[in-house]
Amino acid sequence: MDSTENVDERLLAAVMDEAQTDFSIARIAVEKIRQGAESIAAGMHGRNHVKASFEHYDGTPMSPEEALAHQCVHAASIGKSLGQEFLLKAPAPLLEQFSAVAGNRNVADSGAMLAGLLHGFMIAFATKETEERALKAMLEVARICDEANNIRGTSFGQASE
Repeated sequence: MDSTENVDERLLAAVMDEAQTDFSIARIAVEKIRQGAESIAAGMHGRNHVKASFEHYDGTPMSPEEALAHQCVHAASIGKSLGQEFLLKAPAPLLEQFSAVAGNRNVADSGAMLAGLLHGFMIAFATKETEERALKAMLEVARICDEANNIRGTSFGQASE
């Protein structure tokens, strides 16, 4: 076993442990974050990228390896909350960027955050008194998504994805 395999095994074990998820979701999360980082580094997905600048609780910066693991935990959390199929379909660069922002903002559980957003919209949309406001809020998020795509030079969330 070479040192790369040891690093991958340790990373997968750390992600499984921290995200409390299975090997399959942890493996997909690690692959997606790496793919996303590679395609962003190659300039394949727009501009204005967020850099992961995670810190430990004491304020000291994480090493690049620790930051990678932290991003993978956020991705695994999403897979755990929204399912393996959702994780597989998520565009790798977008997942990498989302996990960077979630980590930079110290989001405790990014999967629970997204699941809560979906469930909250479903509750609001399914209630006669709030249905119209929920629809307006969704349309506002779509408008913000278009604006962000224009800024970034991407087309995430568009019908073609």
